[in-house]
Amino acid sequence: MSEPNPRESELVLGGQNPPPINAAILGGEAGKKRQLANELGLSDRLAYEVTQDCDIFSFENVVLTKCGRFVSRTQKKAFYYTEILSDDATLDMVYIPAGTFMMGSDNYYWEQPIHSVTLKSFYMAKYPTTQIQYQSVVGKNPSRFVRNDFPVEQVLWYDTQEFCEKLALLTQKTYKLPSESQWEYACCVNRLEPNNVKGFGETINYAQREQTINVGTFPANAFGLYDMRGNVWEWCLDDYHYNYQDAPDDGSPWLDKNNNTQISKPLRGGYGSGDGSARMSRFPNRPHVAPVQENVGFRVVLSIEECI
Repeated sequence: MSEPNPRESELVLGGQNPPPINAAILGGEAGKKRQLANELGLSDRLAYEVTQDCDIFSFENVVLTKCGRFVSRTQKKAFYYTEILSDDATLDMVYIPAGTFMMGSDNYYWEQPIHSVTLKSFYMAKYPTTQIQYQSVVGKNPSRFVRNDFPVEQVLWYDTQEFCEKLALLTQKTYKLPSESQWEYACCVNRLEPNNVKGFGETINYAQREQTINVGTFPANAFGLYDMRGNVWEWCLDDYHYNYQDAPDDGSPWLDKNNNTQISKPLRGGYGSGDGSARMSRFPNRPHVAPVQENVGFRVVLSIEECI
């Protein structure tokens, strides 16, 4: 005797465990994508676009205290898509869901006032821009520690603009540096642990590492982004400001009007040197653009509207 066909109410998305008796599993990968879209709370329109454009990758998220003690280890998934830059280089962009967070801290005057920022969803590079990516797009490599999978460094802020302009010509998409609020939101996804450090602290001997390393060496954060701390400093798009008074609350870059000769831009992240700076996503160093910047790189973002 053949099994009865499942009722419509018994249909479930692929990947749920366990499904109800007689349930039909919808479409393998398509079902898994829809399930992840539901978990992220995507609207029907956005879910359709993201699931059409993106694949899913799995990663391990390790949470440590700021002293480097183990807290938890979990398996997570995220949406991403891949740009082909050359025969030798690709660029993975991770979907960052929309959200609201409290930006800043009471530690220093330049981090005040703490303020609420609400961001639209966007895509962010999974890793800092690597040397092979930079070489493929710009045709040169300014790095001191030369290796394809190391992050590009010794990069001026204006060099990042050249990269973004040439990447836009290559892909027909408007890639940019992240705003400072986009960067902090993407980095500090888990606000339950103050100054939440993932893969750093006592687990790394800073004194033994006075150079950059392969991207992706350490575990990803809860969004699936790697090396948000501890490999290179990363340029942001904003202009320098002494504090967050009157800062944008919508995730946009804070740019001064009528000033096309900015000499100072904020850095975020932290280089994994012996000074412990890699522990601090909000480190107060915001150097001038003009000199060559050792241990400074960048990653790119893309507005979700570019893909819809």
